[in-house]
Amino acid sequence: MSTKIASTRVRLSPEERAAEILSAAKQIARADGLGALAVRPIAAVAQVTPGLVTHYFSLDELISKAYTALAADEYGAMIKAFESLPGPIEKLDAVLESSLSEEYAAVNFMWVESWAIARRNPHLKSALREQAAVWHQLISDIVEEGVRHGEFHVDDAQATAWQLLALIDGTSAHASMRDIDDPLTASTLRRSAAAILGRVDRSMQRSTDVAQT
Repeated sequence: MSTKIASTRVRLSPEERAAEILSAAKQIARADGLGALAVRPIAAVAQVTPGLVTHYFSLDELISKAYTALAADEYGAMIKAFESLPGPIEKLDAVLESSLSEEYAAVNFMWVESWAIARRNPHLKSALREQAAVWHQLISDIVEEGVRHGEFHVDDAQATAWQLLALIDGTSAHASMRDIDDPLTASTLRRSAAAILGRVDRSMQRSTDVAQT
């Protein structure tokens, strides 16, 4: 005699199911990169059918949303870290340090990967621009604070923030292809940032000296 085993899977609302699928996409993207996102792997992690995944999202949408969620996590962690930092020098140093840290290695690689994928994904392209604007504003605020305190010496905080963002992104791109905690890379990043800001900051200089020993 055969016996049917009742399914223990809970029926979710559409909003909950969409969130579950997005969480699965985010999990895959963090572990293996945006390039690993495909309908079947996402369905497997979410324990749903591939058809249900595409019922809620196109693959391009899921890639964009997973990227946005991971980038928001990174930004939120940085804002949280700022709460214990006394001034603009320490805040900028935290941004520089995080761009090369092992903790953020997966997210840094995702940023690099997103630039290539965005050429073929308009959803991701829009999300990438939004996140770039968010980080630009954060760095611009730090620079303006540093200028007010006499720590940084620049004429245009907005333009300087774009320079620093380009420096961070470019260095992260190179570092993602090498050892993420390469001391020479960290030293170069800090020295270049100090030069852009019109001074060699003492705390940055100490960090550089330690990295070189």
